[in-house]
Amino acid sequence: MKRLHAIPATIVLLLLSIAYFSCRKSIPLDDSDQAFPLQLDYNIQNDSIVLNWNGKAVTSFQRSIVLRSSQPIPTGIVPQTTTQSQIAFTSNDNAVTRAADFVPVFQDKVYYKVYVQLDGRFIESNQIEVSFGGFSGEGRPEIVLFHPDSNWVVTILYSSSNLPQLTVIDYATMKVLKQLPIPDVFDANTVGLAFKRYQNQENLLMATNGQRFLRIQLPNLTILEEKSLPFQTWSILASPNSDFLFFTHYDYYSAVAVRKLSDITVAFKSFERPNSYYNPRKLTFLNPDNLAAVEVSYYEMNRFSINTTTGNLVGSYNKTIPLQGYTPFPVDMPMSADRQYFIPNVSGQVFNANLEVVGTVPLNPQVSSIDFRFSPDGKFIYVLEQFFTNTAVTNVRKIAFPEMTEVAKTTYNDVVAKRIAYGKDNVLRLFCTNVFDPIRYTILPVNL
Repeated sequence: MKRLHAIPATIVLLLLSIAYFSCRKSIPLDDSDQAFPLQLDYNIQNDSIVLNWNGKAVTSFQRSIVLRSSQPIPTGIVPQTTTQSQIAFTSNDNAVTRAADFVPVFQDKVYYKVYVQLDGRFIESNQIEVSFGGFSGEGRPEIVLFHPDSNWVVTILYSSSNLPQLTVIDYATMKVLKQLPIPDVFDANTVGLAFKRYQNQENLLMATNGQRFLRIQLPNLTILEEKSLPFQTWSILASPNSDFLFFTHYDYYSAVAVRKLSDITVAFKSFERPNSYYNPRKLTFLNPDNLAAVEVSYYEMNRFSINTTTGNLVGSYNKTIPLQGYTPFPVDMPMSADRQYFIPNVSGQVFNANLEVVGTVPLNPQVSSIDFRFSPDGKFIYVLEQFFTNTAVTNVRKIAFPEMTEVAKTTYNDVVAKRIAYGKDNVLRLFCTNVFDPIRYTILPVNL
């Protein structure tokens, strides 16, 4: 009988292992101890930040966490909610590598990191810093006027004590340049404001509710001249090429007065408005070269120009507005760059230089229209809308002109709209306040 030779034990164990594992499914490799780079990217959609990061299939995945912070996030921390940071998103699904986060536009900067938890420890991503490109400051704005040839925004801000401060802001450097108390400004609809380059200086012309005329140097807000006015003044229109100023007054016999900037005396006869001298009336130029202007009240328009030799009206024309009852815009009327079209009030009707309605901006019946603005090329009209649900929501809509069809829209949450306007850089900007903190404003570029 042959004797079987003994098989070494190590070989037996090897053969058994091969047989055992060949009968099982393969196990995905858990390489969590090897390189695990997390790359976080983002894009801004309206007032939301959409975050994207690269996922990785590992068996020890527990959850992913997105941390949002108002300050830079240190390296190597455990993601948690603190006074400066919050957990903005979490998921226990490793396939989820995208999250959207709403951040109020009045928050200047926000920082994000994504963390992946593996076996109770965390792998962290790069940090991203997100800014909406705006500027925020303290105060409740009532009057907002963008300077056409600089980065300045002139506004009247009210503090918690309701003290009105004339304020100049540089939206390029994001700085408040100067403030000046103006105690006799309390009604934005009855304050006259105009820009005027005079004696090689940029000036702001103001008629206050206290019947004062002020000529103020910009941007340092030095008062260069102060005069008393005989009547309540609703608007000032400054000729860019001459010394003439148009005033609308609360007076039967001088409802419109042409004055000289050099001494604020009446240069030509005043014009009677027997039907509307007592209404807030605003002015805009159709042609500054020949002093052709339009005066708008809540129910009629007057188109006229002035003979600068005789002071007589030339080509005067009066027309009742088809939709009555709308007060004209308090600061300046939205007008196309070629001055062929303008929008006098929030009804959205567009008029031409002949005071004819050429179209109406389609408005949302569930909201209030706050402001309109023509694009520099005249091909679009932007509509600023405000409506309230559980939180304040603001829309900026882009309307093709003259087709009057909507082509784009962007939405901002938790803000109260004040104004949209173009600066000298041809960037459309939104001026708004914080619904949770009305004594805080934001100037924000609009991307549409």
